[in-house]
Amino acid sequence: MCSDGMRAKGKFMASPLLRPPRLTLLQTEHTGQQLEMRKKHRIILILIVGALVGSLVITASFSGREGVSPDMSPLDQACLAGENLLIKLGLLPLRSNAARDACIANLKQIDGAKATWALEQKKTSTDVPALTELQGSSSYIREQPYCPSNGSHDPQQVQLMPTCTQAPTTGHTL
Repeated sequence: MCSDGMRAKGKFMASPLLRPPRLTLLQTEHTGQQLEMRKKHRIILILIVGALVGSLVITASFSGREGVSPDMSPLDQACLAGENLLIKLGLLPLRSNAARDACIANLKQIDGAKATWALEQKKTSTDVPALTELQGSSSYIREQPYCPSNGSHDPQQVQLMPTCTQAPTTGHTL
């Protein structure tokens, strides 16, 4: 039956193998932190899944509209919509190359205006237009283009691409 080592003052004592382990205060805090982290991870996962499902709904409702090219697969459209949603919610940072892309778009606009100016004014390929000749309410560019990174644009000769002073450091080139 029970050995004397298993009885203490008339009460039955469980074997050490069957006793639940005693947790120290530090171990209790540690497991509590682990539970909190698991809850946070579950919440984040639910938010991401919800954002993706929401982006699929948004993609389906925006199909054929501006910003979504028709040659994109539905998965690509969903990813794009999901990324935009996460950016708007502040869960993803804005892309750091937005200023560079805006400057490059301005350089393309200057290049197109320069080509039109050269054709209409019968200029040679070595002529250099002033930005004031390209920009104005009745000119080729309605508003003066600017570099968001505080650079300045140089139209260059007609045969050359326009440049930005920020090109060496931030890649503002055509």
